[in-house]
Amino acid sequence: MTTTTTPAVDVDVWGHTAALREAEAAVNAATASGDVDRIAAAAHALIVAAAAHGWPTATALVFT
Repeated sequence: MTTTTTPAVDVDVWGHTAALREAEAAVNAATASGDVDRIAAAAHALIVAAAAHGWPTATALVFT
């Protein structure tokens, strides 16, 4: 008999994946820098990560 295991997904207590946490950290760093272009790029990456994470409500709020 062959068994397969699903690898554990790296999530924190809030359910955030590593990609989502990295995107959040990038937004924080960009905001601290004050560079508008960097903030826009980081915010875009966060929106993409949130959508991939399954946060349709979060992405809908951004675009309303």
